[in-house]
Amino acid sequence: MEIPDGAVVVGIDGSEHSSRALTWAADQADRDRRPLVIMHALSGVDPYWMVQPVVDVQALKASMVDGAEQLLAAARDAVASEHPALDVAVGSRSEDPRHLLIEASEHAAMVVVGSHGRGPVKRLLLGSVSVGLTRHARCPVAVVRPDHGMPRRSGVLVGIDGTPQSLLTLDQAFRISASRDAPLTVVHCFLDTDTTGRSARLITPDDEKYDELRLVVEEALAGVRERYPEVPVTIELVEGLADDVLLRLASGLDVAVVGSHERSTLSDLVLGSVAGTLVEHATCTVVVVPRP
Repeated sequence: MEIPDGAVVVGIDGSEHSSRALTWAADQADRDRRPLVIMHALSGVDPYWMVQPVVDVQALKASMVDGAEQLLAAARDAVASEHPALDVAVGSRSEDPRHLLIEASEHAAMVVVGSHGRGPVKRLLLGSVSVGLTRHARCPVAVVRPDHGMPRRSGVLVGIDGTPQSLLTLDQAFRISASRDAPLTVVHCFLDTDTTGRSARLITPDDEKYDELRLVVEEALAGVRERYPEVPVTIELVEGLADDVLLRLASGLDVAVVGSHERSTLSDLVLGSVAGTLVEHATCTVVVVPRP
């Protein structure tokens, strides 16, 4: 199917995790006044069944298509009941869900999926739709995480590294904050060679040792901040590992936004990935913005 430019695309599979993703995607599309596209990837027929004499492969395929149509129709009806003015399209194709959604990301403003989380070893062996998308999608990817009963408070968190590549991540975070009328916390993590090894600590505004670093972060914010003057912003400098710090600070918030670039599975396993850590373990929705 053809994806309208700037649409919010959500992948569903009938699970509880994809139901959460559908609810979040419809809400965000409504807030942003964008069309919503609901997609489902049909699984291929297992070759084992194709050689069984008692199996009618065509009937099996027809049943799968019928099931997909029912799933998509139910999803469209659910969205229409909550967001009657939202422009909604549905579509399915027999393809790996990662490939389907990565292709859709060429035209989408955002791709949304659900996640229940996997450890690094399972991810290495089995793969993950959400992790695969965050590596290869051409637009921001929202991974809607279970909150595990965590008390929710309004707010968006964004992690930046002070480089020009952070501008796209910052812009996405401001957009989401503005659409939700939520405050934005901008976090810059760093390691000081004099104090490496101790637990993470928040740098207070009166600590003059890090004035230059704070200035770098404020300068990085300046241009984006002017475009979203209605968004309340707090800047936090934190000494510590970015994945640990952001995971802790994101707890209970609405959304955490981070940047990402393509990594191999091996480098993720050995070096770790900030985006990967949040996608697998956060208790809020994580938006991963592809970096140039």
